[in-house]
Amino acid sequence: MNPNISQGGLDPASIPLKDIHLPLNLDWWPLAFGWWLLVFIILCSAGVAYWYCRKGRLKRAALKALKAIPVEQNPSIIADLSALIRRVSLQRYPRKKVARLTGKEWLIWLDKPFKNKPFSQGVGKILIEAPYQSNPDLTELPALLTLIKQWIKAKDV
Repeated sequence: MNPNISQGGLDPASIPLKDIHLPLNLDWWPLAFGWWLLVFIILCSAGVAYWYCRKGRLKRAALKALKAIPVEQNPSIIADLSALIRRVSLQRYPRKKVARLTGKEWLIWLDKPFKNKPFSQGVGKILIEAPYQSNPDLTELPALLTLIKQWIKAKDV
């Protein structure tokens, strides 16, 4: 009988086994590719969330300012509405694109979110006509307020 075999098997003392080797201490830096990818995704998500929140905050502030304008039948309301829509445009769009627009060009640009051209061919013409009249016709003021509210809520041009 073989001395290495005892009771139907190999003698454990004669097998050349090595002790268990523990891995070296792994540091957390430098990060693996997956962690860098996760950091990138989190930063991009935070940037997009900030952009959407800012955009929503601008719309809410503009709608609040629109409600704060006194709606009495006075000629200065048209100037206030025009100034409000200009401020919103300058905050929402690049300055080079918006600041130079006046008159008919301004109304055509305001028409972009709409199909029926309500600024250049509808009630929105009041914005460029009323400031030059001594007694402007303000009968369409509620329609103009509704139109400006729709423009503020509209998607980007």
